[in-house]
Parts: sequence; C-alpha cells; structure tokens
Amino acid sequence: KGGMVVRANPAEATTMSLDVSRIEMKDDKKATALQGYKVSFMVKEAAGAREYVLNQSFDELSAGEDKYGPGTLNLRAHNLDMAAFGRLREELARSRNNQDKTPETISAREQKIGNLIRSLLEKKPALEIAKLNFKTSEGEVDGRVELRFDGTGDARNISLESAFQNADAEAMISIPVAFLKKEHSLSQPGDDPSVHVSIQLPAEDWERDGYLIRKGQNYETVLSVKQGKFVLNGKPFDPFPKTPNSGVAIFAPAT
Repeated sequence: KGGMVVRANPAEATTMSLDVSRIEMKDDKKATALQGYKVSFMVKEAAGAREYVLNQSFDELSAGEDKYGPGTLNLRAHNLDMAAFGRLREELARSRNNQDKTPETISAREQKIGNLIRSLLEKKPALEIAKLNFKTSEGEVDGRVELRFDGTGDARNISLESAFQNADAEAMISIPVAFLKKEHSLSQPGDDPSVHVSIQLPAEDWERDGYLIRKGQNYETVLSVKQGKFVLNGKPFDPFPKTPNSGVAIFAPAT
C-alpha cells in the first residue's frame, strides 16, 4: 500500500516521491517485512549540468527475529553534463562492438573517447552517498562516501584510467562490533528450507590487519584517495600490491 507523486517544473526541478506503508514476503519458516518505506528523487538543471538527489528511508526492516531501523540512504550526483555522458556511453558501446583493430582506428577511437571524457570532467562532477544510517539491535551503522573529479588533469593524455587517477575520494563507515561479529543468515522466504546459508565475517582478522579500527563499541574505517594514492585509517595503502609470492603486505611503507 502507498502512493506516488510526480512534480515537474523545468524552470526549477522535477521531483518524484513514493510512499509504501508495508512490503511483506513470507513462507512457513520465515517472514521478511519492510515498513514505512519512502523514496524521493529530484533532478535539477543549471548551466547545462544536472544535479540528482535520491533519498530513501524506512521505519523498520524485519527478517525473522532480526529487526533493523529506522534507516536512511541519501545519494547525490552534482555537475553532471548529461549530453556528454550519453555520448560517452554510446562511444564506449561502439568501441566494444567494433571489429576494426587497426592502429589508426584504435587511435582515432581513443582520441574521441578522450575528448568526451574531457567534456564530462570540465564541469567537475561529484558523486556521493551523503548519508547511510540504520539502527540495529547491537547499535547504529553510519557511513558516507564522496567521489570528486577535479577538472581534466593531464589534458594531453586523458582516459577513463587517468580520470580516476586524478579523482579524489573519501569514505567512512562505523559499524557496531557485535553486529559485525555475529552470524548473519542469508536465507530468504521461498528458499529451500533444508538449506541454511549464513555468513560470519572475520572481524578480528580485519582489525589485526588494519582494515578496522576499534573505537568503543564500534569498528571504524576511513579511506581516502587523492591523485591515485590511497590512505586507509591514516596509513598509506596499496589496494593492488605487487608481490613475488602469495603473501601481501596490506600497508605500503610510509614515505
């Protein structure tokens, strides 16, 4: 049960909202229900760039004996040149399907894709999870993520890879220790009742290796990326270490 509202005003913004009082799935063994689900979507345009805002919230999510909520997820995208983005998607699709692999064709294709990426980045787009928050019986989960593209970087040699190398990103998440350590059931209504699927995350191993920092009753992780350099919980971090054997060092040496 619920309702939907759409409002459009080209001079200001287009908004859409949906309100659902309850969604329920159940079988003989387990019931999953979502109550008080609300979602709103807004598109605003100015100077050829668009801003998208997607807000979602719920009052309670129950899965068997587990209950979560209330919860909120807010997503935002700023300064997106949708015309350039659309042309880039089309060109990437053509590039994947093109059977002509001569050096001249590949060079021309890369140049065209580079020009489209440059047009997209000139407006300095940004993507973010402005708010991720929900309550559990063990405590509160809280997080945020932001990815910013600051101009074109090296305009002479631009590609998707170089665009991300010149991007800045920040991410933070805080999770209750008890919530992360407990066993989580992955079985859903309708699954074979004779098969029980569950997962228990190696939280203590992640803490020992430096992926998680213990702060009171919560684990926290903070990751930042600036011009291709990663910093995890205050230390230089190499997410793709090159080692001669199977053992990998999580943290790169500080410089």
